[in-house]
Amino acid sequence: MESMILHLESSTSTCSTCISVNGEMAALIENHEGFVHSALMTVHINDCLETVNAKIDELTAVSISAGPGSYTGLRVSFAIAKGMCYALKIPLITIPTLKAMTSSFIQTHEAFDLYVPMLDARRNEVYTETFNNQLNSLSPLQSLVLNDRSYSEQKKKIAFFGNGAFKMKDQLKSNDRIFDYPCSAAHQIQLANEKFLAKDFDDLAYSVPIYLKPPNITKAKPIF
Repeated sequence: MESMILHLESSTSTCSTCISVNGEMAALIENHEGFVHSALMTVHINDCLETVNAKIDELTAVSISAGPGSYTGLRVSFAIAKGMCYALKIPLITIPTLKAMTSSFIQTHEAFDLYVPMLDARRNEVYTETFNNQLNSLSPLQSLVLNDRSYSEQKKKIAFFGNGAFKMKDQLKSNDRIFDYPCSAAHQIQLANEKFLAKDFDDLAYSVPIYLKPPNITKAKPIF
């Protein structure tokens, strides 16, 4: 079954849009300048379609990074993806953000026993999960407050990566296992294509982002 899948990533400050054709990346546009998803994502979608010389009705599915991550960012991509899937009558595919990151990371960093993606969750907290080199989850997806004992009892060689991984630098004797690895829509390609071929689709009405935590809403200070 031939596929042309649009991939959206908005779980962090990176706004990333990608199109894959039959499981191979055909276009990728990213902006790392801040939370500009609502302003740029639809523009990026149009630019990606122009890059592959395709019309929007040629898409066969939309894949989104499902979280955890930015509350507002995830809502933006979910709203866009659901609207497109409904209008075009094509399936929605969701990929957990940490699993997508790890799937891509393993392909270029094979020398580790365990893989621990980390996304910044404010202060000394991260969203994280532990995977082996077969992409099997070995721990629950969680919001974890790091301390000086975090992962200290683990004797295996671990890779920490993502925008929250730098919080491990004080716990490790050397930082050669910490990688700055921005989220990207391209990380979803392999897993999304596998789900497309297996017809493993999500329900448009009931699919929601993985938040883990409530939004960080602050009250405005009184004027007087």
